[in-house]
Amino acid sequence: MMKKTPIYHEQVQPLPDYPRLCGEQRFDVCVVGGGFTGLSAALELAKAGFRTALLEAAQLGSGASGRNGGQVLTGLAPAMVTVARQLGHAHAQMLWDLSVAAVATLRRGLAEADMADAFRPGFILAANRAAHRAELVEEYNYLTDRLGYEALELLLQPEQIAARLGTRRYVAGLVDHGSGHVNPLAYLNGLARAAEKAGVTVFEQSAACRFVHQPGGEEVNVYTDRGVVRADRLLLCGNAYQRHLATPMQAMIMPVGTYILATAPLPEALAAEILPSGVCVSDMNFVLDYFRMTPDRRMLFGGRVSYSGLPPVAVAHRLKRRMCAIFPALDGVPLTHCWGGKVAITRNRLPHIGRTPQGVYFAHGYSGHGLALSGFAGQVIAKAIAGDLTQFDCFARIDHRPFPGGGMMRAPLLALGALYYRLRDLL
Repeated sequence: MMKKTPIYHEQVQPLPDYPRLCGEQRFDVCVVGGGFTGLSAALELAKAGFRTALLEAAQLGSGASGRNGGQVLTGLAPAMVTVARQLGHAHAQMLWDLSVAAVATLRRGLAEADMADAFRPGFILAANRAAHRAELVEEYNYLTDRLGYEALELLLQPEQIAARLGTRRYVAGLVDHGSGHVNPLAYLNGLARAAEKAGVTVFEQSAACRFVHQPGGEEVNVYTDRGVVRADRLLLCGNAYQRHLATPMQAMIMPVGTYILATAPLPEALAAEILPSGVCVSDMNFVLDYFRMTPDRRMLFGGRVSYSGLPPVAVAHRLKRRMCAIFPALDGVPLTHCWGGKVAITRNRLPHIGRTPQGVYFAHGYSGHGLALSGFAGQVIAKAIAGDLTQFDCFARIDHRPFPGGGMMRAPLLALGALYYRLRDLL
């Protein structure tokens, strides 16, 4: 029977269970959310001398951080030429540099946890049709000529990308040798162990249900069903899994379901034909496909989206059909796992990182591009709490708008918009 849990749990040493919050406890900072952002922030805060508590509603890594496709990418969800048109070149340059630093920070964290070999280099943005070639060339030119990035390779002939990917499905591609892929749960568990060693107090099964500011200051009480954390600072980083906390920031993001299929380990000869370059891949459609090979030769293939919170009907069958359209040789390979998770998108597809007028820090809305950025964002906010706002301000001054439609209509409106772009993908 196909398992509905991420394959990653079977490939890493599990973490211990952490206690549930009971009673009242006092800390300097309370971090809500046990994913990449929360753990990275808590780790950096503890290193800086802050007594830090982390509240996780379920288990560490049970949200998007332990369910994603494992792609560690430079840049942001939109193309950088698009970011430059929205924000100007100077701001785009700063955000690009921070994204490159995010990948470097992740790799450094893996090395410090003796897991440097867990990172596998290489990413290809694959063009589905000839019209995408011009977009690839424009992005390549902007990244190399204007942003000074030297790790790119442009593949404009179908035979060039076919040689890298083992399929003739794509017509061109942009190779980023500075990006790559990793088992995300291995990275998360490394962060958790480092945070615990640094002195972070972790509570699992401790969902924050509300928070109340004390009169005349930023001190805040954060309540769970069995306890309360009293803290001087609060950081919210539950992303798409934090909708039970009613805050104005939630109007800025939309939780979207995405799904991943895992095959059984492939025979060596077949694995050598498929993705011979060992890179991870995303295509250029709006409703995109993304895939990579694991070290034990499993194909992980992701795609499909849901705006209702419910998985699409026969999602495993649909993913398999799309996977086999790209790699027909996988048609007879057994499927072992199919799971889903939520990503939080923003209207402009840029991360939403900031601080409320009441002093609550938050980070969410990585829009499917968050494995490296989300952990880095935690460090950025930790630095801001310690007094260094340089990197924080670069993100905080991005203009964000709420999704239209209010609580009832914004998901249907977004689904209609996605249908339009899906129809464009088919043209």
